[in-house]
Amino acid sequence: MGIEHLKCVLQDIYTKKSFLKTLISAFNVGLLAQALNFLRQIVIATFFGVSRELDIFYTTYAIAIVMVFNFGTIFDSIAIPHLIRNLEQHGYETFKKLTASIFTSSLCLSLTLTIIFTSSLPLAVKIMAAGFSPYEKQEVCFLGLYFIPWALICLPYYALCSFYKSISHFNTVFFAEVLASLMSIITLICFHSSHKLIAIAYFVGFLTSFLFLFFRSFKYFGRIGTIFNSESKKIYRNFLEMFGANSISYLSSIVERYLLSFLVPGGIAAYTYATQLINVLSNLFSFREIFIVPLSSAHLREQKLERILLGLTIITIPVILFILFHTHEMVSLLFERGRFDFIAVEKTSSIFTILIFSVFSSTIGAIGFRMYQVMDRIKYIGLVYLFGTIILAVFGAFFVFYLKLDVIGVALVVTINSYLSHLLTYYLLYKNNIRLNFKRMVKYALYSILSSLIALFILTFARLFVSSLFLKVFTDGILYCLMIVIMFLPLRNKIKKIVYS
Repeated sequence: MGIEHLKCVLQDIYTKKSFLKTLISAFNVGLLAQALNFLRQIVIATFFGVSRELDIFYTTYAIAIVMVFNFGTIFDSIAIPHLIRNLEQHGYETFKKLTASIFTSSLCLSLTLTIIFTSSLPLAVKIMAAGFSPYEKQEVCFLGLYFIPWALICLPYYALCSFYKSISHFNTVFFAEVLASLMSIITLICFHSSHKLIAIAYFVGFLTSFLFLFFRSFKYFGRIGTIFNSESKKIYRNFLEMFGANSISYLSSIVERYLLSFLVPGGIAAYTYATQLINVLSNLFSFREIFIVPLSSAHLREQKLERILLGLTIITIPVILFILFHTHEMVSLLFERGRFDFIAVEKTSSIFTILIFSVFSSTIGAIGFRMYQVMDRIKYIGLVYLFGTIILAVFGAFFVFYLKLDVIGVALVVTINSYLSHLLTYYLLYKNNIRLNFKRMVKYALYSILSSLIALFILTFARLFVSSLFLKVFTDGILYCLMIVIMFLPLRNKIKKIVYS
């Protein structure tokens, strides 16, 4: 196990497989992972509906994300490049020592962040749950205690995942993700007497996957090492740099949660269900962010970026419009059972109808964000985050407090913010000499919109009358896909160039 193995694996990934096949593989992996995560949300919706207790849980969860869970991403974005570089330049033994240092650091960081989370929770509640009653604020603080086991295990789990990814054992990480989701679902089904047990269920899932990765790690990695050495210091420096940029994004989350705390009971839960549906779509269209591979090369970078954006435009717009056409049916089909009643369906559907428009902007915008990393323009990420935070605060105050639109107002401001922020993203890319043919992209977008609307218009007259809600949506989907394919046949040669060039 060493550098030669790593080179062989990477050669197989990037040489023997075409980028299209890798893209399809990433989509399939993401689909299964998202399906399991979404199944977990269905289980939660069944047992807890859109209750105030669930509002309290998601508020506590949001605070934990800002203070603890968001730090898990540092291992993917920072640790992996250092690990691969260390393996290539210094060999396997040095690589193994570095994994030991990182894992030990993850344990220390996890303990430190958990202490900060529990001690500063009352202060965080005053800001992120400002609209809650005194009793509800106390409940958030009390519920935070149930998050402690999850917080302690989270960062060491992500550290182990980064180790396996660094030697291209992606299937091991994928199995761990599936295992975590399955165990949390099983735990929720067996124990759901209180919303407090949701955090425990997540912990059980993470713990099971952590133990699986940990006991397998004896074959490949170190686990206990010094946290202060030359390589570790480089990682800490990069971590502080990224933390500075991401701190501004945390402000956006704080502003959003502040607005949500003033909603009527059940509003946060309904909003969360809708955003989780949006996240499923956005994550699928991200294709596990493998676009970073071709864009990392400076050769024909603008052309590759433009082709990626055109391809995503062709895919996302028809999907968005079809889902918009069936919003109520889909929400009902997915969630309407147990405590998630007809009123909850109506509320969640109205929020989702607005948020669905943000899928296109967030999908396209994510590629622009990756370009900042490729071009080493991290400061622009912070600038876009700051701009988005200001938009969220100003428009949020107008829609929620002045117009009193409640959760609909939050959905509107989040969607508007998504488009304005990503317009700034591509404006800054333009200022950095990334010249894209936006007229061409607009033409493809308009063609996709027109084709989708025609297909939906035909669908209203060609729908099969079936009693089952599932069969109704399924048959509509088949007919819609066939019509979209027919609509795009005149552009088949141009689409082939986009995909295969």
